[in-house]
Amino acid sequence: MIQPRRNHWAVLAVMLVGALFFASTELTTRLLGAHATTFERISTLEREEEALDKTLLQTAFLLYTSFDPLHAHLAELRQVSDALLADHKLDRSAFAEVHAALLDYRALVDEKEGRILRFGTLNALIKNAVSHIAALGSRYTASYGSDHSPYLRHMAQATASVFRISRGFDLDPLETLRESYDALAALPLPEAAEQAKLIQTFMVHVRLFIDTYPQYQESFETLRALPSEAALERVRSAFLAAAAERARQIRYITLALGLLFLACVVLVLLVLKRLDTSHRALTLLHGRFTQAAHSDRLTHVRNRFAFEQAVAEAPADAVLLLFNIDRFGAINDLYGHTSGDQLLKQVAAILSAHFAARPDYRLYRLGSDQFGLFCSPLQEPLEQVADALRAKVEGQRLHLKGHAVAITITLGMSRAAPWLEHADLALKAAKRAGLKQLEYRPELGEESEVAHNLARLEAVQCALDEGRVVPWFQPILDLRHDRVSAYECLLRVVDADGAVALMPGELLPLAERGRLRGPLTQVMLERSFEAFAQSDLDFHLNLSAHDLGDPQVEEHLDALLARYPGSGARLVLELRAGEQEGQWGALEGFITRMRLHGVRIAIDDFGGDHASLVQLLRLPVDTLKIDGALIRDIDRNPDAQALVESLVQLVSRIAIRHTCAEFVHSAEVLETVRRLGVDYAQGFYIGKPAPEIGKAAFTTENREGAENG
Repeated sequence: MIQPRRNHWAVLAVMLVGALFFASTELTTRLLGAHATTFERISTLEREEEALDKTLLQTAFLLYTSFDPLHAHLAELRQVSDALLADHKLDRSAFAEVHAALLDYRALVDEKEGRILRFGTLNALIKNAVSHIAALGSRYTASYGSDHSPYLRHMAQATASVFRISRGFDLDPLETLRESYDALAALPLPEAAEQAKLIQTFMVHVRLFIDTYPQYQESFETLRALPSEAALERVRSAFLAAAAERARQIRYITLALGLLFLACVVLVLLVLKRLDTSHRALTLLHGRFTQAAHSDRLTHVRNRFAFEQAVAEAPADAVLLLFNIDRFGAINDLYGHTSGDQLLKQVAAILSAHFAARPDYRLYRLGSDQFGLFCSPLQEPLEQVADALRAKVEGQRLHLKGHAVAITITLGMSRAAPWLEHADLALKAAKRAGLKQLEYRPELGEESEVAHNLARLEAVQCALDEGRVVPWFQPILDLRHDRVSAYECLLRVVDADGAVALMPGELLPLAERGRLRGPLTQVMLERSFEAFAQSDLDFHLNLSAHDLGDPQVEEHLDALLARYPGSGARLVLELRAGEQEGQWGALEGFITRMRLHGVRIAIDDFGGDHASLVQLLRLPVDTLKIDGALIRDIDRNPDAQALVESLVQLVSRIAIRHTCAEFVHSAEVLETVRRLGVDYAQGFYIGKPAPEIGKAAFTTENREGAENG
C-alpha cells in the first residue's frame, strides 16, 4: 500500500512539476513578447522625438517650412504614449515607476504641443514681416532707387539686418536693425504721398519684426529646453530595471523547479532543457536591452546616456573634444536625410576604427550631428589630439549617392567639469569667430552675465522689500499760463542714501523677464497717489501694455482711486504710442472704466508712425505727448517744425484737447514749441526729475543748468 501511494505522490509531483514548467515557459514567452512590444514603443517615441527636433530646427531656420510635419510627429507621440499608458501590464506595482515616468513624459508632450502652437503663431508673424520687408524694400529700390536718398540706405540696412537675424537665428544684429528703424523714424517723410506711404508701411513691418523676434527666439529656446528626451531616458531606464527584476524573479523560480526536476524522473530533464532555452533567450534579450540603452541606434557608438554615466565617474583631469559637421543641414537638404544618416555612420565608423586601440579615448554621439571624444586621461597635448581628430575626418572622401563628399568639422574643447556645457560654449564661440577649434575659457561662458542679471534682480527684489522703489517727479510747464501745472512720476530704484541705483532703461526689461514688473507698477501707483494726496496739481503715470494685461495692477489702481476720492480728476495715464496695438477691445474697456473716475489719457512718445495714428483714431485720447525725436532740434529743423505744427492742427480736429512737447532742453526749443501752438512742455530746461514735488521748479537756475549741461 505504501509503494502505490508513493508512486501516486510521485506521479502527482511529476505532473505538478511538469505543469509548473509549462506555465513558466508560457509566462516567459509572453513576458518576452510584452517586453519587446513595450521596448519597441519606447524606441518609436525616441525616434519621433528626434524627428520632431529635426523638423523643429527646420521650421526655425527655414522660414517657409510647413508646420504639418510637426503636428504629425506630435500626433504619433500622443498615440504611442497613450498606447503605453493604456497597457494594463504597466499598471502593476513592478512597473509603477515606468508608469509614473510615462505620465511625466505625456505631460511634457502636451506642454510641447502648446508651446509649438505659440511658436507657430510667432513664426507666421516673422514670415509675414520678412516677406513684406523684402518686397517693400525691393519695390522702393525699383521706384526710388535712383535718388540715393538716406531712406534707401536705411531701408537697405534694415532689410539686410532682418535677413541676418532670420537666417542666422541671431539677436546680435537686432540693435543694428533698431538703429536703422530709429534713423528712418527720425527722417521727415517725403512729400510724395506714395513714397511716404511705402516708407511708413515698411517701418510698420520692421517694428513688428523688432517686437516679435525676441519673443520668437525665446519661444524656440524654451521649446527646445523641454526635457522630453531626459523623460524618455527615465522611461527606458525604469523599464529596463523593472524588466530585469522580473527576469531575476523568473530565474529564481527556474532554479527551484530545476531542483524539483532533479528529484523527479528523467521526464523533468526534458522540460528543464526547454526552460533553459527560454531563459537563455530572455537573458540574451535583456543583454540587448542593456546594450541598446548605452548605444546610439544609428551609428552604434556610445550615446548620451552612456556619456552621462561616464561623466559621473570621470576623474577631474578628463578632457572632452566636442565637434559637429559644418553645414550638415545643407548636406541634408542637398542629398536627403537618409544620406545624412549615412554620412553620420561613416564618420562614426572612421573614428571608431581610429580609436579602437585606445580604450581611454571614447567616442559618443551626443546629438544630431554632434559627437564627443572623451579622453580620460589625456596622454598627448590637447591641440595635437584635436588636430589629429580633424585631420582624420577631413582627410576622408565620404560617398553619398555616388558622389565623393569632403566635410569639415568645428571643435570645442573643455578640460574641466561641466565638460559638455563648457565645450558647447567653446564650440559656439568658435563658429561665431570663424575658427576651426577653440578651447573653453571662463570669459566665453554665460555665467558672468547670468550672475549679473540675477544680482540685479535680487537687488530689485530687495529694493521692493525695503521700500526703495520710489517715484521721482519731473515738472510739466503749462505754456498758456507759464506755470508748472503737473508732474510726471518716474520710476527710480535708490540705495540706502537715496541715490539712484537703477534707471528704468536697464530695470524694466529685466523686471519683465523676472516677473517683477507688476509689483514695481503697483508700488509706483501707491507712492504716487500718496505724494499727490495733499496737492492740487495734476500727476502723470506711465502704464505699459504689460501693466494693462495684469489684473492685479488694474485692481490696485481701482482701489487707489476709491481710497483717494477726487484724485482721478487730476490723474493722467500715459500709454506709449503703438505699444497696445492689437489689444483695442481690452484697452477701450479699461479707458471707459477710468473715465468714470475722471482719469485722462495721454499718448506718450508719439512720433508719427502708423500704429500711433491708429491709436488716435480709435481711442478717446486727451493729450498727445510729442516724442523727443521731433523736438530735440526743432529750433533748427524746419521739417520738424512743419510736422509738429501739422500735428497740433490735426489733433485739434480729432477732439484731442492738448499737446505736450518732450525733451525741451533749451530756451530756443521752448520758444519754438510755444510759437507752434503746443500747450505743454517737459524737459531738462523746464526741470529735471527730483525726489520731491517742487524741487525741480521752472526757475532761472534750472534754465541756466540745462543750457550749461
